[in-house]
Amino acid sequence: MHEFDVIRWLTGQAVTSVVAVQTPALDPAARPDVDNAQALLGLSGGATAAVSLGRHYPGGDLVTIEVFGSAGHERSTVLHPDDGDEPMLDALASTSTGSWPTRPSARCSLATSPSSG
Repeated sequence: MHEFDVIRWLTGQAVTSVVAVQTPALDPAARPDVDNAQALLGLSGGATAAVSLGRHYPGGDLVTIEVFGSAGHERSTVLHPDDGDEPMLDALASTSTGSWPTRPSARCSLATSPSSG
């Protein structure tokens, strides 16, 4: 799953354990795929990460990332239905030119960001 890759990229830590649950697809034609799945990941540096996936978002594909730290919280919308395919096409274009983004300094921004609730 790409979500696990994103967690490794953001944190710089390896996934060391996984506990997951899922609900079967309501539509028999979609099986063996599932409608929803959640996973709790243990990371090599002692942090934890949670991944929640769902098949049915009315507006289309929606991808958000939330990072909670002891000094703050950050949220980023990576893909939103209102943006169509543009973010994905931009990302593909940047990888074809060799300008893949480097890992953000999430630890630094969390150390200076106030908690948003």
